Amino acid sequence: DGRREFAASESAYVLAAQHEPMPTLSTFQQLGFSLITQGKFEAADSVVDAYEKAGGVAPAAMEFVRAVGLYDRGRVDSSHAMLLKLDTASDPATRSTVVASIGMMDESKGRLGSALTYMLKANAIDRARGALAPVGADSLQKAFFDAWFRDRGPQAVRTLDAALAAQPLRTFPANQSPYAQVATVYAIAGRPDRARAVLAEMDAAYAHNPGLRESMRPLQQRALGYVALAENHPTQALQYFRASDSLSDGPADDCAACTAFVLGLAPL
Repeated sequence: DGRREFAASESAYVLAAQHEPMPTLSTFQQLGFSLITQGKFEAADSVVDAYEKAGGVAPAAMEFVRAVGLYDRGRVDSSHAMLLKLDTASDPATRSTVVASIGMMDESKGRLGSALTYMLKANAIDRARGALAPVGADSLQKAFFDAWFRDRGPQAVRTLDAALAAQPLRTFPANQSPYAQVATVYAIAGRPDRARAVLAEMDAAYAHNPGLRESMRPLQQRALGYVALAENHPTQALQYFRASDSLSDGPADDCAACTAFVLGLAPL
């Protein structure tokens, strides 16, 4: 899916479901997502139905597939209502994904207070289950909301400065440190100089790890695009945003729409 070869992904998951001695929940879930991405909504629902028929009940992870399908069909309110019911999921990983999705939906509706509450709740669930979601992630989310939605750049900068003083980026595992995300928020908050300093730190952290540097390059390029916008260089920003869509051997991820969005930020 990350290569945007969704038909091939579908075929692979179908084969796995048919021939694995005990197909995993993840196999069926990813098959459902692959079908949804191709607009095959009824087929995705059938996958959930088949899993439910075989096991007697569809776990929250599979019901989440239904919720995603509803959202992609444009039935946003129905999807949101289903996700609220799934907030009681017993599996922490599923519940974290559900809660974060509720937050993102509320964000898209302009319900910023609720959105932030759910996103911080997702971070808390991840911390409780041992996933990497440091307290600094909460500060990063708050700073983004202040900078992007509320035009409170100085407040966003103060939030980030305090978070980095408490937990410097160099203390994170190299492959999980949010250099690009922090740089992006600094740029949005009107401090491209701070953003460039963070990206320089990122370069230094990855200098002796070419593989990691290459895998993180799209995020770095996208952050540089935001820096260029903050410095009033829209043409340069477009170049960075286009570069952020690919790795040396193909697309950077499965989200072509994400690149279309950032390209639309740069005035022609």
